[in-house]
Amino acid sequence: MQVSTVFENASFVTDVRTGRSAEAVATSGDRIVFTGSRDEARSLAAGSTRFVDCAGATVLPGFTDSHTHLLDGAVSRYHEIVFDASPAATSLADVYRRMSEHAVNLGADAFVLGSNIRDESLAERRYPVRAELDAVAGGRPIVLFSTGDHIACANSRALEIAGIDRSTPDPPGGSIDRDPSGEPTGILRERGKLRLARGAPDTVIPRYTHADRVSALAKIFEREIAPCGLTALDVMATSGEEVRAYHDAVVGGGLQARVNLLLRVIESEISLAAISQAGMWPKCGDQHLRVNGVKISIDGGSLQRNAAMHHHYAGEPNNVGIVRIEEPDVVATIAQADRLGFRNVVHAIGDRACDIALGSFEQVGLRRGGDHRTRLEHFGNLPVSDEQIWRAAGIGLIASPQPSFLQVFGDKWLDIFGEEMMQRSFPLRSLHDAGIPMIGGSDYSMTPLNPLIGVRAAVVRATASGVLLNPAQALTVGEALDLYTGAAAWSSFDEHARGRLAPGQLADMTALAGNPYSMDPRELDLVEVAMTIVGGAIVYRRSDVTAN
Repeated sequence: MQVSTVFENASFVTDVRTGRSAEAVATSGDRIVFTGSRDEARSLAAGSTRFVDCAGATVLPGFTDSHTHLLDGAVSRYHEIVFDASPAATSLADVYRRMSEHAVNLGADAFVLGSNIRDESLAERRYPVRAELDAVAGGRPIVLFSTGDHIACANSRALEIAGIDRSTPDPPGGSIDRDPSGEPTGILRERGKLRLARGAPDTVIPRYTHADRVSALAKIFEREIAPCGLTALDVMATSGEEVRAYHDAVVGGGLQARVNLLLRVIESEISLAAISQAGMWPKCGDQHLRVNGVKISIDGGSLQRNAAMHHHYAGEPNNVGIVRIEEPDVVATIAQADRLGFRNVVHAIGDRACDIALGSFEQVGLRRGGDHRTRLEHFGNLPVSDEQIWRAAGIGLIASPQPSFLQVFGDKWLDIFGEEMMQRSFPLRSLHDAGIPMIGGSDYSMTPLNPLIGVRAAVVRATASGVLLNPAQALTVGEALDLYTGAAAWSSFDEHARGRLAPGQLADMTALAGNPYSMDPRELDLVEVAMTIVGGAIVYRRSDVTAN
């Protein structure tokens, strides 16, 4: 056995849930071949073996983010106005100023695009409307997207280009806000974005070039992914162009992380029929880039009051949210994907959407007795009933909540839903005790990629302003870390390849400059990553980590 590298001078966590650790890890090629004492690891070394001093770090299996819209977030981050980037926009005047400054460098007819506009961060606590947007950016078409793209704010020029006017009916699964005279206000919800939706086949939003996409993925890897300790990501893709961009970024070395593709098959340029006709098969690809399931979204976003609820939103008696895909289509899509062998990844936020999802899974049957590892995205972000929990457990679903939302968006949820309801949000302990597997993700770019924000939120359960939400539902530090390591790998059918520091596993590791098991959990999100290792190769390290 030829040992390539010995990683030492650290606590190498071999059991994430308990924190049990070893003194050293030895690798050969891209695999771990030994975990144990430093002396034993060194005894395996040869003349060509290199030694990496990990500077007293706590080394975990590489972090996985199980829910991202990575490419959309990357191109927005590096080509558009990002309103929640530091410093975040704090007023509509601030929004308009940034737009005007950005537009100066654009052509006279170029679209002015912005992302992650958050109404709760603005002094006016609302989104801009068309009349206000018409006054900025020199008459150029403007489209500003909320977090998650659940809302688009458009000016008159953009609406005209897209063919949206007072005669345009609300489409199924979406709505167009209108003023008392019936004119569109410029605020478009969910499928009401129509041709102003980024991923629509007939979108009028300019497409980024292939080079733009690949460059953005390389930038986000260097600046955000690797410094956060992420070695694998599950990414949503809506077109063949996106799949190609991921392929070229991975093969070209710009994106040195493992990428699992979740292909959106409704509200997308991709369909199940097209996937089958293209010759794709379940889990096609390799450990670097692989198709790992198909994605559909039943309802809208909760932050925009679009999540499908059984009750109306406070102060909006006619608003119970938006169902983007009706139950018969959900059932048909899940059944078709299941027949083709693709695992289903289904977005359902509101309690009504969760019932649609659960009922659809129960109707389909999901190859009963098979190992389908079906995921219910966002399940538990908002309160779920005991009945919904035992139904999910009976189906064998994986819950995919985003714990970081509790910290980042908890205060806004308190405004929307009230404290009594939010004390029942994120019932992580109840899900755990019911035997429902859980994984963690950021839903990037809705929240930052840093997994430790989610770990802190799952353990501390505090909003940004410090409001505690039912600490009895907290996870331990080890359980929270598992959401982003072992459990995440298992959810992608990768438990035999990654997710643990053990012989035979891929040498994917995240070295933290502090010990998450012994520190104040309120400081977990402040821990810096000392080193990120993918397949035995160091893809990021701080200056105090040395290799000989």
